[in-house]
Amino acid sequence: KGIDYDSLDGQPVQIIVTIAAPDNDQNTYLRVLAAVMHVLRNEDNRKAILGAGNAEDIINVFKE
Repeated sequence: KGIDYDSLDGQPVQIIVTIAAPDNDQNTYLRVLAAVMHVLRNEDNRKAILGAGNAEDIINVFKE
C-alpha cells in the first residue's frame, strides 16, 4: 500500500531508508547512500524488499 509521505510524484511511499553515520565522516555517509541507491535502482531488488518476510531477507538483498 505505502504511506502518504509527501513524495515528489504524489505516490504513496513504500520504502524508507535511514542512514546513521558520524557527523564528521561525510565520506562514509556518501558511500553508504550510493550503495543503497544502487540497490534500490533495481526493480527486482525493490520487489524483493517489499516481499521480504523479515529483516534478514532485506539484509540479504543488500548483500547480493
